[in-house]
Amino acid sequence: MILAQNRTALVSIYLSPEQLSDRNSTALYAAKELRYYLDRMTCASFQIEEAKANTSGIYIGDISGIDTADLGEDGFRIVTDGERLCIAGGNRGVIYGVYEFLETLGCRFFTHNCEKIPTVTDLAVGEYNIRQVPRIEYREHSYA
Repeated sequence: MILAQNRTALVSIYLSPEQLSDRNSTALYAAKELRYYLDRMTCASFQIEEAKANTSGIYIGDISGIDTADLGEDGFRIVTDGERLCIAGGNRGVIYGVYEFLETLGCRFFTHNCEKIPTVTDLAVGEYNIRQVPRIEYREHSYA
């Protein structure tokens, strides 16, 4: 699936109407993060829109037809379904899924103010079928 070509976005990022209208939605936050980094990578302008049936694009959050059973709060799935790229997951999991997807595209997030974002004029993605569920919910770093 081609996401951007010649610095032009060919797909949109889709959310459900509920997620789009809820300013505190983690799916909306994840979609904005995805848009920000895709825009930086491709110099294209991706749009966040209300989900449409059978439209090619990137779908974030609750997606019909995508099995999200047993993902918990932090688990996620990244799958391609025809001409749809779907990133679904738990409350925090959908955000983790977006960052995992960006990392498959070459983005690297080292610290909160150190990252490496590749620049590409044409961006295409292949087939995805990723499912991740963390074994632990919380970890803490203690540096002295």
